[in-house]
Amino acid sequence: SYNGWRYVSVVPYRFVMTKVDYIRKIIWSVTLITLLAGMAMAYFLANSNVKPLRKIIEMLRDSLGAETGKSGNEDDYLQGTISSLISNNRDLLNKMEEQIPLLRAAFFKRLFKGIFNDMNEIRTMLSHIGLDIKGERFIVLILRINGYEDMINREILKELDMSRVIVKEVLTRNYGEGVYSYYDLDENRIAVMMIFDTANGMDCRNSIDS
Repeated sequence: SYNGWRYVSVVPYRFVMTKVDYIRKIIWSVTLITLLAGMAMAYFLANSNVKPLRKIIEMLRDSLGAETGKSGNEDDYLQGTISSLISNNRDLLNKMEEQIPLLRAAFFKRLFKGIFNDMNEIRTMLSHIGLDIKGERFIVLILRINGYEDMINREILKELDMSRVIVKEVLTRNYGEGVYSYYDLDENRIAVMMIFDTANGMDCRNSIDS
């Protein structure tokens, strides 16, 4: 400022960029190390999370005898296996539901014939077939459809089947919960168990006569 001169300083490009290159290398190194560490951690965590799933798949393959190729998608295999198990379980439940009427018929057959040994056995069977019978008095009636003696043939059997259905519908419509069970003794006889809320024998008798 005192002599009016202009001073120019010339610095080589590499000298200036040396620190820039150093910082750039540090940044790239840190980025690369972070990326590799992140990938390793992600692989470790993914492998840890998948390990139980692979054990389940192996267990399913061992128990179900299912085999897939090396290129098979484990997710698709697991999804298909679970869907198959759900479908089989649903079919099993449906078959069990279909068996309930047969089990109940067998129960009432044993009950009417006095085969049970004690009340504990009866309660156990009731719980097994999903029934809860409560009442003060229970009466078993045997209804006979007359007029078909010594006339059994295919058409008569169909007519008797229809007659038994009509009898059951009439009783159910008129007595509702009072009629608890029906058991076909043979082609023209039906055993009916009726439940009464009163222990008064005369009231029960009058209801039966009615």
